[in-house]
Amino acid sequence: MAAIELARSFQSPEFGQALRLLLSLPPGLSGEELEEHGEAFLDAAMLVSLTVESVGIMVHRGVVEFDMVWGLMGGLVLGAWERVEGWAIEVRQEHGREKFDEWFQWLADRMRECEAAGEAPAFRRFEDWRPSFRGLTLQSTRHVAGVPMHAARE
Repeated sequence: MAAIELARSFQSPEFGQALRLLLSLPPGLSGEELEEHGEAFLDAAMLVSLTVESVGIMVHRGVVEFDMVWGLMGGLVLGAWERVEGWAIEVRQEHGREKFDEWFQWLADRMRECEAAGEAPAFRRFEDWRPSFRGLTLQSTRHVAGVPMHAARE
């Protein structure tokens, strides 16, 4: 149930727009550089930060499994952190508190470890996997002699 709610939180139009704004920026920005892009980008950084912060602590507390979060949004978390890290560090320094985005950073660090381990993306790892559909095993959609092979067999 928690995984379903997690997926929903990343499907809101507001979150999607915020993520799109952040991912349009180059990675490695300072807080000042993020601020130069304007209020909309700062709002986007805050919305994404608050959302991923919640996910990070849920993973740590065992409410949601890390593997599920890695599969659902690993790339998004890494991409977003690469764009807000400088800003988050400056917010921490400005307010004298290291707690800001602590779980976002923790989650991104764990995901970097997975990425460094060299795990292939799902479309490569599971390219031969086919679901069952009403008792049928679906065949590959690969082409044979120019004809798509997407018929089902029992």
